[in-house]
Amino acid sequence: MLENLNWGLLYGFFSFVAGIVSAGIALYLAPHWKNKSVRGLIYLMVAVSIWSLSYGMEFVSPNLILKLWWVRIEYLGAVWIGVFLLNFILTISENKWQLNTTGYKLIGIIPLTILILVFTNPYHHMMWRFAWLELSGKTPVLAYTRGVGFWMFVAFSYGLILTSTLVLLHALVTA
Repeated sequence: MLENLNWGLLYGFFSFVAGIVSAGIALYLAPHWKNKSVRGLIYLMVAVSIWSLSYGMEFVSPNLILKLWWVRIEYLGAVWIGVFLLNFILTISENKWQLNTTGYKLIGIIPLTILILVFTNPYHHMMWRFAWLELSGKTPVLAYTRGVGFWMFVAFSYGLILTSTLVLLHALVTA
């Protein structure tokens, strides 16, 4: 029975559920938009929703061209996760470490640069040099030879997530 299961649809389904839940949270919080911490969480949930929904579409797409299209759309949400998480954590922790508008603009340069690299990748291959459908598993998945831009994005995002975690732990210890 399991060998006849369409794993791509199953994986896509769970990504769709995560995206719908995230969008639902954002909509639920929308009436409280004027609250700065709620606004930060809404931004984060919208980014997660875009990433999750488009990731689901990547899984259910039948060919390489469509999968690569959805990967590009995934980045519209994924590049902002670290920035929005840091913003949310800094806001709710209410500590001395706050970024001003200039700080957020400077941090925002990296996600915008990554988006430009993603959508222009065929001209420079900084995000991925090669992409192909890996057919050896339970479902066809996109596989890559990653470029330097991807690894810069990963380091930037994980750095922001680590920073967010440390700020949150500091707030917990000093509460």
